[in-house]
Amino acid sequence: MKHEPLRPYLDSAGPMQAEPSQGSFDPIALARLLWRGRFWMGLAAFILAGLAWSYASMIAVPKYTARATIALDHRQAPMIDFQTAVSGLTGDQATINTEAEVLRSRHLIGQLVDELELALEPEFNPLLAAPLGREAAMNGRDATIDRVTEAISIANLRASYVFSITATSHSPAMAAGLANGLADIYIRNQSQTKAEALAAGTAWLSERVASLKLELQSAEADIKRFAAQAELISPQALESLNRQIKETRDRLADLQEQRGQTAVDGPEADPARSDSRIALLEGSLATLEASYARQSADLVALEQLEREAQALRAIYQHFLVRLQETSVQQGIQQPDSRVLSYAVQPGKPSQPVTSRIVGLATLLGLILGGAAFVARENLRTGFRIGEEIERETGLAVIGQIPLVPIRKRRDVIDYLVKNPTSAAAESVRNLRTSVLLSNLDRPPRIIVSTSSLSGEGKTTTAIALAQNLSGLRKKVLLIEGDIRRRVFRDYFDFKASTGLLSVLSGAARFEDAVERIERIGIDVLQGEESAANAADIFSSERFAQFIAEVRKHYDFVIVDTPPVLLVPDSRIIARLADAILFTVKWDATSRGHVREAIRQFGLAGLSITGAILNIVDPKGMKRYGLTGAGGAYAQDDNGYYSN
Repeated sequence: MKHEPLRPYLDSAGPMQAEPSQGSFDPIALARLLWRGRFWMGLAAFILAGLAWSYASMIAVPKYTARATIALDHRQAPMIDFQTAVSGLTGDQATINTEAEVLRSRHLIGQLVDELELALEPEFNPLLAAPLGREAAMNGRDATIDRVTEAISIANLRASYVFSITATSHSPAMAAGLANGLADIYIRNQSQTKAEALAAGTAWLSERVASLKLELQSAEADIKRFAAQAELISPQALESLNRQIKETRDRLADLQEQRGQTAVDGPEADPARSDSRIALLEGSLATLEASYARQSADLVALEQLEREAQALRAIYQHFLVRLQETSVQQGIQQPDSRVLSYAVQPGKPSQPVTSRIVGLATLLGLILGGAAFVARENLRTGFRIGEEIERETGLAVIGQIPLVPIRKRRDVIDYLVKNPTSAAAESVRNLRTSVLLSNLDRPPRIIVSTSSLSGEGKTTTAIALAQNLSGLRKKVLLIEGDIRRRVFRDYFDFKASTGLLSVLSGAARFEDAVERIERIGIDVLQGEESAANAADIFSSERFAQFIAEVRKHYDFVIVDTPPVLLVPDSRIIARLADAILFTVKWDATSRGHVREAIRQFGLAGLSITGAILNIVDPKGMKRYGLTGAGGAYAQDDNGYYSN
C-alpha cells in the first residue's frame, strides 16, 4: 500500500529558522552561523588570549627602546669660502637619503661596536654562547655588527631634516647607550671627515704654493738676467729712436733730391760733396734701423718675461690666500649636524606589548574559532531543523520532539503521564494530529514506526504516540516488531512470557499474550526470541491475517519495527500499514543514512508518510541559535531520550 506524504502541521513551537539553500553566498546566513558559534569562538579567543598573556608576561624576554634625535644643519655655511673642502650639506632629498644610509652603515656601526665593546655582550655576539672559547668568540665582530644593525633603526621625520635613532635592547641602559653612542659617532665622523678633507687640502696647497714660489722666483731671475744683458730700453726711448730714423730718412731724401738738381743745373755744382753727405746719412740711417730692430726685439722679449712672471705671481697669490683660509678653517670648522636630544633610559619595556599581543591573539582566536565552527557546520551530516530534512529528502516533517528529561527508558511513561503540558507531551500531541490528518479520506489505523539505525528514539516515539492516542478514548495496540532486540522489556514489566510469535504460531491466544498497561491505557504485545528468520515470519500470510484481525478490534495499531538499514523487517511490515513514521535523531542521523533508508522504501514501492525529528536538544538548539517561537524547546532540563 502506498501512502502520499502530506505537508506537516508544525507543532506549537512554530517554524524554526531555516538555513539558506546551498549554492550561493549569503552574508546574512554566514553572520547567523557565526553568531550560533559565538560560544566556540569566544572559547578559542579566551584560550589564545590566555596563552598570549602567559607568553608575554612569563616567557617573553622584555626589550627596551630608546630614541635619540639629530638634525642636519643645512643652513650652515663656512666662515671662509673654500667650497671644495669645507662646504656644508645641502638640504635636498638625495642628501637626506645619503645621510640616513651613512647612519646605518657598517662603518659607523663597527665603530659603535668597538667603542662599547659589544663583542663581549652575549646579547649581540652569538658566538659567546657557542663552545668556542672566549678568544674565538671575540673574533665575532661581523656577527656582532649584524646584530647591532638589527637592533638599531634610522628614520627621517617626514618633511624635516631630523633623524631619529631608535635602539632596542634587553637592558634599558644598553638601549640608551646604543642610540646616544651612534649619534655621537655620527657627529664626530662628520667633523673627522671635514678635518681630513681640510688636512689633505692644506697639504696639497702647501706643496702647490711652494712650487709656484720657485717658479716665480725663477721668472723674476730671468727678467733680471735679460735686463742686465740687453741695452737699457723703454718704449719711450724706442719711440725717440724711431723719430731719429724718420728724420734721417727725410734728410737723406732731401740730399738725394738736391744732388739730382745739381746735375741738371751744370758744372758749377759739386757732385762729390753731395755724394759724401748722402753716404754719411745712409750709414747713419742703417745704424739707427739696426739699433731699432734690436731694441724692439729685446723689448718684446722683456715684456713676455714680465707677463709670465706676473701670471705666476697672481697664481701664487691666489693659492697662498687659499692656503691661509684652509689653515684658519682647521680650527673653526663645525659638523653639519647636531644632536637635538639624547636618549634616556626607558622606564618600561617596549616589547612585548602585552595588550597588543593579547588583542591579536584574541582576534586570531575569534577567526580560528569561527573558521573551525563554519568548517564543522559544513562537514556535519546530521539534521538540526525540519526544513533541512524536507530540503534534503523531500519528506514532510510531521513532528519535532524534544529531549525528554529522564534517566531511564522506563521513566518515559511516568514523565508523559505526570507532565501532560510539557514540551515533549505537546510535541507528541502535534505529531498525533499530523498523523491523523495525513489522510483525511482514510485516517491511518495501522502505523509503523521505524528509523535508519538503532538509537534514534523510534521505540520511545511509538510508545508516546500510543499513549497520546489512548487519550482520545481509543483502543490502541502497541506491537513490538523488533523481535531481534526486544527492547520493550526496558519500558514495561511484563507478567506473561508469551508474545507475538506465540500468537502467530498458535501456541498462545492473543488474549493471553497481550498485556494491558493501565498507566497509559494501551495494550502491548511484546516480541519473542525465535530461531526462525524474522523476515520470513513477517512475510507470512499468518502475520498478514493477524494484522487484519487486530485492525477489526483496535482503533489504532502501532508497530515498532527494526531499523531500515539493518534488516528488511520494517519494509515487509510496512506493506500492511496505513502510515509509515520515519524517525531521525536530531544532529546525529547522517544524511546519507536517511537518503539510503528512503531509497530502500522506494525500492519496495512504499512512500514514507512523514519524518519525525527526534530527541531535539533544547540546549543545543539555543547554542546553535535555532530556538523557535512559543518556547517549545525552551526548557533546560537534562535527560535521555533513546530507542
